[in-house]
Amino acid sequence: MGTCRRKALFPGTFDPPTCGHREIIAKAAPLFDELIVAVGVNPDKRPMFTAKERVRLLERIAAPLGRVRAASYTGLTADFARAEGALAIVRGLRSCEDLAAERDLALGNEALGAGLPTIFFLTTGTGAQASSKLVRALIAGGDVQAAEAFVPEEARALLRAFVTRRLRRAGERRGATGRRD
Repeated sequence: MGTCRRKALFPGTFDPPTCGHREIIAKAAPLFDELIVAVGVNPDKRPMFTAKERVRLLERIAAPLGRVRAASYTGLTADFARAEGALAIVRGLRSCEDLAAERDLALGNEALGAGLPTIFFLTTGTGAQASSKLVRALIAGGDVQAAEAFVPEEARALLRAFVTRRLRRAGERRGATGRRD
């Protein structure tokens, strides 16, 4: 007879993962046999980082914690959670505004997931100040060093490599077209 593994799913865009995401992973991981940090791929969005890059960043962040696996998925979160055998969905809250939006998502996932509950964790310190949107804005503005303050230490070198490669490709494209933007 096999053992029953308690799994939870922490879904998000993670574009890119922040200190807040790492804090939620660190709080949730010990409560489950496996925590799946799942990069949702939405074809209507244009993320700064590819799904593969985001999964690699999350793998780097989660490596010291154990019990955590990073993956990507398309479609409904509730369907992916069910397919993975998750017992719960994990989400993070930074503010009252987050709570209002997350409540609606939780109710939808619970209805679609046949009772799949959502467990909320509060972020603190830098985690509460960090947002992927802020990190993307800092990177787009050319201040990668400031962006790194909101990205977990484990992922900073990889984030820098992704940004450097992207900037190099953009420069090569400008050079090939003769344009100077």
